[in-house]
Amino acid sequence: MNVLDVGCGTGTLAVKAARKGARVVGMDISQDMISIVREKAEERGVSDAVEFIRLGVLEMDEHFKE
Repeated sequence: MNVLDVGCGTGTLAVKAARKGARVVGMDISQDMISIVREKAEERGVSDAVEFIRLGVLEMDEHFKE
C-alpha cells in the first residue's frame, strides 16, 4: 500500500501507516514540521518506509507524476 499524507504536520498518520506496512510519502510546507516528523519516524523505527518532503499543495503537480 502507498500513502501520500498531504500536510503531514508532525506525522502521526504517516508513522501509523508505516507501522502498518505502508510505504509513505509525507509532505508539509513547514520545514520545522518535516524535521519533527523525521525524528519521530526514526524513533519509531519506520524511517526506511517513509519519505518526508517540504512541499506545498500548489507544487504537487511539479513533483509527482500522475
